[in-house]
Amino acid sequence: MSKRSEARLAAILLCVACALGAAEKTRKRPVIDVTRQIALLPPKPVSLPGVPIRQVDVRLPLPKASPAPGTACPRLFCNDGLTSRLPAAAPKDGWKIRWQAPVIPEFTPTAVVQDGDRVLAYGGGAWRLFDLDGKPLQDGRNGSSGMVLDAGHGLFYFVNPDGFLAAHRLSDGNAEYNLNPAPGDAWPFIARRGNRFIDAAVDLPKPYRPEPPNRAVLQHLDVDAKIEVDAVKVVSNLTALATLQLKTSTMLAAMRGDDVIFAAPGRIFLSSSDLQPRAALDGDFAPRLLSVDELGRMHLIVGTGDKLSVWVVTPDGSRTVSRPLNPEYGPPIAPPIVGYDHRILLVAADRSGSAGRKAGSRAQAQLPTTSSSSPRDASSRRTTARGSGRSSSARSRERSPLLLR
Repeated sequence: MSKRSEARLAAILLCVACALGAAEKTRKRPVIDVTRQIALLPPKPVSLPGVPIRQVDVRLPLPKASPAPGTACPRLFCNDGLTSRLPAAAPKDGWKIRWQAPVIPEFTPTAVVQDGDRVLAYGGGAWRLFDLDGKPLQDGRNGSSGMVLDAGHGLFYFVNPDGFLAAHRLSDGNAEYNLNPAPGDAWPFIARRGNRFIDAAVDLPKPYRPEPPNRAVLQHLDVDAKIEVDAVKVVSNLTALATLQLKTSTMLAAMRGDDVIFAAPGRIFLSSSDLQPRAALDGDFAPRLLSVDELGRMHLIVGTGDKLSVWVVTPDGSRTVSRPLNPEYGPPIAPPIVGYDHRILLVAADRSGSAGRKAGSRAQAQLPTTSSSSPRDASSRRTTARGSGRSSSARSRERSPLLLR
C-alpha cells in the first residue's frame, strides 16, 4: 500500500471514528421534540441551539439574598422557585403550639401552607381551610395537584377532581371560577403572574394505555381583568392561550420572576412566562428535582447512569457545583433547599442506620430535624440536633437534611 493510500485510509478511519463518537453522544443525549401552539392554531416546532453545560471550578462570592416581603409560605416549598426559603427565621426557643384543630376524617394532611390570614392543610386528595385562629372554614377535594394560595387576589388554586384548574375564595373556600388546565394526568406546578396562569402537566402510566407515557405540557392562560364565566363557572373570556408540548413524561418546572425554567432529559429550557423559550442548556442527565434562586441559578438533583448528583447551573450554562450523592442516605425527596446565604441542603427519606457525618465525606452531613426551619439558621439547627440527647436510631427514623457547603 502506498503512503498516499495509507494516508487516505487513515483519514477515512478518522472520519468513521468521529461519526461513531457523534452517534454515541447522540445516543446518550435524548432528543426532546418541543412544539408551541397558540390557542387553536396548528402547533409549530420549537428549535433552539443548545449550549453545552460545562464545568466551571471558579466560584465567586455570592451576595446574600434578601427575604421576600411578607410572612407567607403559600405553596409547598414556599415559593415559585421551590427553594424552601422561609420568610422568617425559626424561633430560637423552640416551637410552641398556638392552636390545634381536627382534620378531615380518613385523610392525613401532607402539607400545610399559609398566606395572609388563611392556613390550608391538604393531602390524600382532600383539603381544609382555616383562619389564623384555627377555625375551620371549608373542606374540599382536589385532584393530582398541589395547592397554591394567593392572598393578593384573595384566591387559592388547584386542579379539582373534575379536571378543572379551580380558583376558590380564601374568604370562605367556595369556588370562584374554573379554567381548563394543560392536558395531562398530574399537575406538578401551578403559578400566577398578574392575570396570567402558568401550569405544567405530565402524563402518567395507565393500564389502558399500551404505550408508556410520553407527553409533558406547559401552558399559560391569560384572563381578562373582568372575568366572565359560563353556567359551570368556566372562564369564557380568555385573552391569550399558549402551550408548549414536550415528547417526554419527565419535566420539572419552577419560576424566577417572570421567567419559567423547565428541565427535561438532557436539556434545561429558559423562557419568559409567554412560553417562548430563549435558551437551552444541554447535558447528559435525567432531571429528578429542581429549584431556582433569585440569581436564576438552577439547583438540580440529576441522574447520570445509576448515580445521583447535585448540580448548580447558571443561566449561561456554567456548572459551578457537581457532587455525587452518597447512596447510603437514599434519594432526596424535595428540591434542593437554597439558603439566603446560598448554602444548599438536601432532604432524604427515612432510612435505617446511624446518623452523622460519614468519615471522609465533605459533601453530606445528616442532620435530624423535626420542624421546617430557615436554611439560613442551619448552623444553629446543627448545634441543637447534636445536643438533643436522642439516640442515633431515633434520629435515623426522621427525615434528615444533607448539608452541602
